[in-house]
Formats: sequence, structure tokens, C-alpha cells
Amino acid sequence: MVRCTRYTLTARHLRIEFGVLTRHTEEVELYRIEDTGLASPFFLRLVGLGNLYVLGSDRSTPRILLQAVPNTEGKRQQLRDQVEAARRAKGVRVIE
Repeated sequence: MVRCTRYTLTARHLRIEFGVLTRHTEEVELYRIEDTGLASPFFLRLVGLGNLYVLGSDRSTPRILLQAVPNTEGKRQQLRDQVEAARRAKGVRVIE
């Protein structure tokens, strides 16, 4: 199965577009993202890629897997920085 996926990080959203003939789009508000993680399977590491996990409080998409992302650690840090900026802009505080 051929699947085309595009990830877009804006100042307010993480947008995932996927599909070949039928395109689907999901968006998550950045301030709803609670945690991130990464995994680097051996074969992806060989070509400089990794998987990025995003856990959020959004009921429709509580867990998102961004597959085969280049510079995974750098992208994870960029996402975390933008999540913090979005929380400050919205006045959202995380209570654990």
C-alpha cells in the first residue's frame, strides 16, 4: 500500500495530511499536546530518520505517530518550544 503523509507545524497547530487518492487532514491545537517521545528503529537510524510520538488531551487524536521524520531530536525540541509558546499565548497552565 502506498501512503503519502505530510506533517506541518504552524504556530497554533500540528497538521497531518495523509492519503493518496482520498486526502484526510487532522489538526491538533499545540496547547493540547501534553508529551512527546521518540523512537529510532535500527533501519530508520541507518538513513537518519526516526519516529516522533505526540500525546495530547484531544479526544479525537490522543496519540499521534509521526513516522520517518528527519532530525527527530531537533524536530521534537522545536515542537516542544512551540507548544510552550502556544500555552503562554493562550494562558493555559498544565496541572499534573
